[in-house]
Amino acid sequence: MVSSWGVCDSKRLTDERVLELAKTITTRLVNHSHVFAPPDYNFQYQKYNNLNKMLAYGHAQVIEKLVTKTNCKRVLVDKFGPTHRIPHYLSIADDVELRQVTKAERDLAVACASILARAGFLTGIQQLREEHSFPFAKGASNKVKQQVQQLIHTHGRHKLHHVGKTHFHMYG
Repeated sequence: MVSSWGVCDSKRLTDERVLELAKTITTRLVNHSHVFAPPDYNFQYQKYNNLNKMLAYGHAQVIEKLVTKTNCKRVLVDKFGPTHRIPHYLSIADDVELRQVTKAERDLAVACASILARAGFLTGIQQLREEHSFPFAKGASNKVKQQVQQLIHTHGRHKLHHVGKTHFHMYG
């Protein structure tokens, strides 16, 4: 069923297709997402001071919710750091079989998760655009750097905390 939807790694899909597939996934499959809005992301980054630790914490939160919803004890995630990190944040580490592999998006469940994560980002950036009446670009391009400088000039440096990841060097 899921394979017939065209699910694959979100990096291989257009933003429009990601949003379409995310609707299908969220209405037809058990799922849970955790999106860090910019202020929360910045707070969590200061707390962990390491992106991989913060990601491990986020993964652990989602895993615990899904295990509770499904009673599934076998978990596969894309490996993004040392294998001990996610279990460190799991209160149910002894109750699950956690596999971390590189390029795990080859598995349909992980590909669905990558689509939901990308859709969360796309929805979040659209909300920021509407809320702040500003055409935020995605990524870390020269256009983004120019927008950062424009935002600082127009609204002050404090505004960055509410709209972006402030630990990057591009903020000068």
